[in-house]
Amino acid sequence: AKLAPELRGAVGNDPIDVVVRYNTAPTPAVLSRVAALGSFVKLNLSPTQSALVSTTKNKLRDLAAQ
Repeated sequence: AKLAPELRGAVGNDPIDVVVRYNTAPTPAVLSRVAALGSFVKLNLSPTQSALVSTTKNKLRDLAAQ
């Protein structure tokens, strides 16, 4: 998984909204793994194979690794 260059050094518990892109449309199982990380799916953008996720800067690497 890739993390945008401007997010690679992000640290802290500040909230951040990010668009997570997937190889296929995100399924409910995939979105539940996002929630299991303590993040919140604000919007499933399945036509574009992505989701708008609210998380914290500290969780970005975990989110990208799934």
